[in-house]
Amino acid sequence: MNSKYLIAAALGAAAFLLSRKSSAASFEYDGVPAVERYPPHSPEAKALFRKAAAIAGLPEFWADEPGTHNILANESKGWVGIPNYKFNLLFGKGFNGTGRRGEWPKAHQIIRLDESASQGKKRHPGFNSRASGLGQMQPGSIKKMYPDGLKGVGDPLNEAVGYLRYIHSRYGSPAVAWSVYGKGGPGSQKVYYTHAATGQKRSKGFKEGY
Repeated sequence: MNSKYLIAAALGAAAFLLSRKSSAASFEYDGVPAVERYPPHSPEAKALFRKAAAIAGLPEFWADEPGTHNILANESKGWVGIPNYKFNLLFGKGFNGTGRRGEWPKAHQIIRLDESASQGKKRHPGFNSRASGLGQMQPGSIKKMYPDGLKGVGDPLNEAVGYLRYIHSRYGSPAVAWSVYGKGGPGSQKVYYTHAATGQKRSKGFKEGY
């Protein structure tokens, strides 16, 4: 990340803290409505990602990039806080379906339990394999990339910022991320790409989507 983006990221972080208009429970931030879904390619989703890009110190046009929204459509369909399918093993078939949205905070609480791991408490079985949110990110990435860490699970702006930061970190741009989305796998199935921000050659040994 160049100095321009570092400065923008610092200013964005300060803006994030100053822009909260209510408690975390209501999930309302600086004019972003407390809704449960931001449909991919919709004006609402683009507005959310513009705010997220400013906080993350990333290009504003990422909010309109097809890759940003195509990946969003495949990962979460724009549902904030949606748990991945592996939570069905804990809470029954269809737990990650939108018909059971009222139960999703159970999954969010499990993800937040990682904060107690440093205090010697036992993690929930299979913790690291359970993803959630707009970008279906794993807890380790959530902890590093959401402005509020694990406490940000279920908040649209936290999830949008983390999603864009992850794309920047791993791929450098939404276009590169989308170009290898759903491709790759372990061993010889790896795919290779050029990181858009660093120019480095990288490989991907996993395949998204399920």
